[in-house]
Amino acid sequence: EFQPPDEAFFAALDTVWSPSALAALEQSGITIDKISWAYRDMLELTQTPLRMKGTVREHVAVVQSLISLSKGKGEDETVEGTPTAAFKTLSRKVVPSMVLRGKTGGTKIFGGADGLLIFAISADYDHAIVGRILQAMLTTSLGFEVPLGWDQSAFGMMASVQVLAILLSHEVVQSRVFAEVVAAALSQPIPADLVTIMTSTNFPFPNPEWYDDVAAGKLCPAQEGQQRCSDEEVATAFRAVFRILALPFSTLASKGKMELEVLEMTRRLLASMHKQSAAVRDV
Repeated sequence: EFQPPDEAFFAALDTVWSPSALAALEQSGITIDKISWAYRDMLELTQTPLRMKGTVREHVAVVQSLISLSKGKGEDETVEGTPTAAFKTLSRKVVPSMVLRGKTGGTKIFGGADGLLIFAISADYDHAIVGRILQAMLTTSLGFEVPLGWDQSAFGMMASVQVLAILLSHEVVQSRVFAEVVAAALSQPIPADLVTIMTSTNFPFPNPEWYDDVAAGKLCPAQEGQQRCSDEEVATAFRAVFRILALPFSTLASKGKMELEVLEMTRRLLASMHKQSAAVRDV
């Protein structure tokens, strides 16, 4: 939780920087007094709370509110209607619609997002932000709110999953939970279709010996009393993930490139949804 600066913080400001750093700042006209004034001025600004564990619509409503404030509409103006209305407004004005018209016929496949789940390992704060950005952009593109499952919370969402969109990070190769979630998705009566999404250009893809070590329990071992599947099943789940050609998601690229990448994800996810929907009907 954020703790605003107190008087003790301001009293110790001159100890934050080394003497040489302070001298360099002063050469640029930046003094401790000016830094202190800047901090105090920030404390006077209107604060907009953002719950990290809130829903996509709550987050979008906050963004819409900030956009309104930045346009000089005044801090007393409320967000347009409900969070749902704010979400629609943001989708229309801020994030261009990327829905593939004519592909879905305006219907919600699986009755909404029931059959689709984004899955990620919450390795760090930056990766959590990437997950939220992807969730918001796919929600806009597909036309319904796409759920996002982190770590073990994804196990409770497996019952209705038909398509698992996996956000890959460097940490997944060290995570048994990651592989166990994938194994759970693949072990359903109708195995989930996997779609992988890559945010890194230097992902450490495992070599054949690595899979052997996982299957032997030498890597990614289960904690005592928390084993959900065998070591061999964990290795099989990892193989299933890494043999799929991952779709790129360039988080440091331009907004236009990110939108094009999400459009390609939308095509891939829609194809998977239609395939899984046909499989369900044939059962």
